[in-house]
Amino acid sequence: MLFKLMPEQVAHYWPALRDKIEEALPPICNGHIDRMENLLKSVLQGNLELWIVCETREGQTELYAVMLTTNIEDAVSGTKSLLIYALAALKKIPEDIWVSGIEALVKVAKHKGCDKILAYTCIPAIAQMAERRLGADASWTMLTFGV
Repeated sequence: MLFKLMPEQVAHYWPALRDKIEEALPPICNGHIDRMENLLKSVLQGNLELWIVCETREGQTELYAVMLTTNIEDAVSGTKSLLIYALAALKKIPEDIWVSGIEALVKVAKHKGCDKILAYTCIPAIAQMAERRLGADASWTMLTFGV
């Protein structure tokens, strides 16, 4: 299941999730000294959304992952996308939970008027599973150059 945390929940859970989120950040924000404070501020202001992926069985809730998303619009084409800015696994995630979480996120993106979902990953198995099970296109590679 996918749940969006409200600002008061974010403030409560941020200390426990901060390090895992930091490990999952894309290369576009690496190196900025205030990045984690900026991310928290963005979540609290509503520019980023913080989601948890969990499953409840027999009254027990198991937390699998935490995810940050944001809405983006390409300035040239006008294409609106929901960007999975960071996705951090907290433990091994069964493939069916990955699939159900992304399927729920597709509904969120449609509701927001997005044309697609974009995501970063440096884990080949995630890209392969997304292609195989969810129809994702992982043929592109993001390059970063230091300056």
